[in-house]
Amino acid sequence: MATPSPPAEREYDQQQANGAGDDNNGDGNDGGVGAEAPPQPEALSLLFEDMSGTSLTFKLKKHTRLGKAMDAFSERVTRDRATLRFLFDGERVLDDSTPESMGLEDNDKIEVHAEQIGEGEASQ
Repeated sequence: MATPSPPAEREYDQQQANGAGDDNNGDGNDGGVGAEAPPQPEALSLLFEDMSGTSLTFKLKKHTRLGKAMDAFSERVTRDRATLRFLFDGERVLDDSTPESMGLEDNDKIEVHAEQIGEGEASQ
């Protein structure tokens, strides 16, 4: 004949069977130290700003072509896309560039310039 467990031991065994002591979702993880961090968001906010001070923020995924945002910017400011140049840290942003390929981070700024044609006046 087995001796019955003391009441405190029975209560502990019942809590373990019910998942008590963890975060109550039954995975055994208490949600504290060692819990996995939530995944980083794939989308970044990028600020597009022209020389007149007009600025628009676009949320893009890391693999989205920047040409989409450049088209949207030109449409919103009612300028012909062919007359605008987009730069990040002095480097031209191409239509097929992506935030990932250019090393862009959340809240980076893309400068928008009007295209200038011609070489200007030669100095003598």
